[in-house]
Amino acid sequence: MPVDTALKSFFRPLLRRAFSPAVSGLTARIAELENRMRSKGEESGAGQDGDIPAQVQRLSREMDLVFTALYEMAHDNDRSAPFASRRTVAAFGHQWAEIPSGKYMLSDPVFKAQVDRIISEEELLMNRTWFGGKRVLDAGCGGGRWSYGLAKLGAQVTAVDTNPSALAATRAALDELGAKAEFVRSDLETVDAKLPPESFDLVWSWGVLHHCTSFSEALRSVSKLLKSGGLIHLYLYGRESIPLSADVALFKERLRYNYMQDERQRQAFLEEKARGIDMDVHHAHDIYAPIINRRFEFEEVRDLLEKLGFTHIERTLKHTELWIRAVKGPNAEAIEKYGLPKRDPPYWFQV
Repeated sequence: MPVDTALKSFFRPLLRRAFSPAVSGLTARIAELENRMRSKGEESGAGQDGDIPAQVQRLSREMDLVFTALYEMAHDNDRSAPFASRRTVAAFGHQWAEIPSGKYMLSDPVFKAQVDRIISEEELLMNRTWFGGKRVLDAGCGGGRWSYGLAKLGAQVTAVDTNPSALAATRAALDELGAKAEFVRSDLETVDAKLPPESFDLVWSWGVLHHCTSFSEALRSVSKLLKSGGLIHLYLYGRESIPLSADVALFKERLRYNYMQDERQRQAFLEEKARGIDMDVHHAHDIYAPIINRRFEFEEVRDLLEKLGFTHIERTLKHTELWIRAVKGPNAEAIEKYGLPKRDPPYWFQV
């Protein structure tokens, strides 16, 4: 049996146990072993990888296989490992309750003032006159920034999130506008059972599907809620932005953060990553707290959308990350009548 297959077979039952102490012990032991490796390299005067003793290099390779196996289990498109799913849901619950403020959030006055323009002119590329009276599903509403912008454009918003703290934040944001909205607590994998089928003109899901327990089920579920001729808009992490090797290295840090036993340690970790800038702690949490962070090639997402009956699938921003707009079914009348030309960078998050 290949080494990576054996490792997956060994660790899969381990990781199915909720918040397994063994996982915490594993990450602690790996950190200890890495420290020993570094110490051994320093004692031997090692400066380059070729100078490190063979057994240390072998140990490093074996540890990388373990982390890669864990990474693959956490990022399976059909079903993430339970340890990763639970930690990811908890991470966002904590974020919207305890760290809601940050750059490009509604606490950022510059972003807040232009969020409706960003949605219309940069992200969805639809004239703002299209939005009036449209039924829009904010699939994974988070702190409510996009629901706020969609409501400013005149849309009838239904905000969905699995975390009560996110729904509360979104409700407060829309109350500020005096906008009527519907709020539904649900994961995206089963939201189609809680709302009428084919009842929305737009499904907006910004930076959410790549964190779901099942990407494929969540995408199928929200697609069922879209009318024929309706639009779906997705922001997903792109594989072009970061190679797999660097992504696995980042995954190691996410595990260490999640299995720190002391809240003060976790806060200090985030503050260090944010370089002491309060407004950047939210962003640091976004990077390191959720364990599930899938990355996609555009062609992969395009093929999945085509199988679900979508047409006119295109990237709306020229970037290594994925901003994707598509039409359900063959009728692209809305885009033909209200569509806007694609803009060149810099975009709102680059200025």
